[in-house]
Amino acid sequence: MNLDTKFQKLTDILTELGSAVVAFSGGVDSTFLLQAARDVLGADHVVALTATSPTYPSHEFNESVRLAKELGVQ
Repeated sequence: MNLDTKFQKLTDILTELGSAVVAFSGGVDSTFLLQAARDVLGADHVVALTATSPTYPSHEFNESVRLAKELGVQ
């Protein structure tokens, strides 16, 4: 399956969902998924969720929050 086909499958799945909560670490994969979800569903239908713990550095959490805001997603 080529990249265009895979991306179309992703957009089809997101469209079927209608809304989404994206487990968002701020890494490349979750940032790609968050942006795709925002583009397909609209920012009002997507939430980025980042968990925090004593083992998760605060600067990484802060960067995740910044990226989500930059993408216009709560």
